[in-house]
Amino acid sequence: MDAKLMAATDGGEVNKLKDGLNKEDTMSMVDATATSKKPPEEDQSPAGTINPLLLLSAREGSSMALNVLLEREDAKRPPLMIISQEFLELVEGGSSGQGRTAVSIFGDVEEGVDDQPAASLAAGALLKGVTPDGDTALHVVAQNHEDGKHFLEYAGIIYGRDRGLLFARNHKGDTPLHCAARAGNSKMVSYLVDLAAREGADTKLRLLRMENKRHETALHEAVRYEDGTILGQKERGALLDATDTAGEKRNKDDAAGAPEEKNIVKLLMGADPELANYPADGVSPLYLAILLGKSTIALILYDKSGGNLSYSGADGQNALHIDVLPHRDSVMIELLVHWKKSLTTQVDKDGRTPLHFASSLSFGTASCLQLELLSRPPWCRFVWISQTSTSMLKIVFEANPTVLYEADNNGSFPIHLAASAGAKDAIPFFHGKYPNCVGLRNAKGRTFLHVAVEKEIRDIVFYVCETPSLVWILNMQDNDGNTALHLAIQARNFRMFCALFGNPEVNLNITNNQGETPFDLSISKLSFRLNYIEVILCFTFKFAP
Repeated sequence: MDAKLMAATDGGEVNKLKDGLNKEDTMSMVDATATSKKPPEEDQSPAGTINPLLLLSAREGSSMALNVLLEREDAKRPPLMIISQEFLELVEGGSSGQGRTAVSIFGDVEEGVDDQPAASLAAGALLKGVTPDGDTALHVVAQNHEDGKHFLEYAGIIYGRDRGLLFARNHKGDTPLHCAARAGNSKMVSYLVDLAAREGADTKLRLLRMENKRHETALHEAVRYEDGTILGQKERGALLDATDTAGEKRNKDDAAGAPEEKNIVKLLMGADPELANYPADGVSPLYLAILLGKSTIALILYDKSGGNLSYSGADGQNALHIDVLPHRDSVMIELLVHWKKSLTTQVDKDGRTPLHFASSLSFGTASCLQLELLSRPPWCRFVWISQTSTSMLKIVFEANPTVLYEADNNGSFPIHLAASAGAKDAIPFFHGKYPNCVGLRNAKGRTFLHVAVEKEIRDIVFYVCETPSLVWILNMQDNDGNTALHLAIQARNFRMFCALFGNPEVNLNITNNQGETPFDLSISKLSFRLNYIEVILCFTFKFAP
C-alpha cells in the first residue's frame, strides 16, 4: 500500500497519510505542489491546483473515491482535504469499501474533518484543478499504464460531469488522448475516441486531429509506442509487385500484425483514415516511423490510409530524405519511390534533394549492429543488419536521374557532396551514368575535384589523376582562378600535390586571379616536406624536354 500512496500523492509521507493529515500540513502540501514547477504565465490554469485526494483517486482509478469527492461538491460542502483511513481503504479497494456506495461512505470519510470556508471552491470546480504539468484528472487517469475496467469507469464519470475535459490541454498541449496513446493503453484510447464519437463524427475527428505544442497528434505517440522493425529482402518482391494479387495480399498481411484492438496505430487509423496527413506541415507519422526504424509501422500507415498520407518531415525534408541515411531500410526506400516518385524532387530548407543525401554516403557492403528500441521490456535490443549502401544511391538515382543536375542553396550538386563526404564510389557511378556531370561547378566555380582537394580526400584525387577520361577537368579554374593543383599547394598536402603534379596533363603555367602560378604558390607556402631546392628541381624536371 505504501508504494501506491507514494505514487499517488507525489512523494507525500505515507505515515502522515495513514494517521490523517492536519489542516496546516495539507495546505502546505498543496502550496508546495502548486509552486514546484511553475508553468509559463499563459499556460497557468485559472482553476487552480488539483485536489490532492482527487489526484490520488485518479492515479488509482478509484471511482468510489471520486464519487465521494463529487458528492461533497454536490452537497455544496467545502472540498475534502483531510485523508482518513476509510478513504485510503476506499482508494485501494479495501474490504471496508467493497460493495458500498459513495453515499454510505460519505459520512465515514468526513469524520473528524474540520469545515473549510463555504466559498473556498466554486460549484463544479473540483474537476477543473490541474497538476503542475497542467494535467486534469482525466489526463491523469488516461495516462495510466494499466488497462483495467475501473480506469475506464473513472474516465466515464469525469466525462459525464464535464465533457469539455476530453479536449483539455496540459502545459505541453497534450490532450487525454495523447496521454493514453503515450502510455500504450489501447483500451483507454478506444474508450476516449468512443466518447467523442457519441457527440458526432465531427467531434471525433476534432479530438483525433488535435495537435500538441510539438504539432503532433496522438498518432505520433502511438508510432513511438508500438514495436516495429525494418523490412528484409525476402519481403521485397511481394511488397513491390503491385500487379501481383498475391503480392498485394502479402502487403496487407505484413501491415496487419497485431489485432487492431491491441495496436493503437491501427485503432487510430481505423477511426480516421486521414489522420496520417496531420500535421499539414512538420513531422508526419510516416516520417517518424521511418526515423525510428519502424518500417512495419510505416506499412500500416500506408495501408490504413489507402496511400493518402503525408510524407513531410523536419526542416522541409520528406520521408525519403531520412530513409537514405546510413543503416536505414533499402526496401523501404524502394517502397517510397514506388508510392510517390515526386519525393525525389522535393528539397529541404537547404535546397537538397534525397539524392544529395544519398550521394554523401560511403559505399560498400557490410553488416552493422543497430540498436532497436522496444516499447516493452527489455526495452531495446541489438540486431545485425546487412547493408549495401550503393543500392540506396541507385534506387534514388534511377527513380529520377535529372536531380543529378539540381543544385542546393550553396550551388552544390550531388557530385560535390559526394566528394566532400569522401563517398569515393559515387564519383565513378555518376561518371558512368552521365560523363559530363563531372564538370559541374558549384557557387564558387569549383568542380568536385576542387572540393576533394579542399577536403583532402586523397582517394578521389588519385582516382581523377588515374582516369584518362577525366583529364579535361584537371586544369579547370574556380572563381578565384585556382586549379586543383593551386589548392593542393595551398593545403600543403604533399601526397595530393605529387598526384596532380605527376599527371602530364596538368598545366603548370596557369595563373590565378592574383597572378600566381602553382610554382609561385609553392615558394610562398613551402611544406615541411619540401625545401626550396626540391621545389626548383621538381618544376625543372616537369618542364624538361
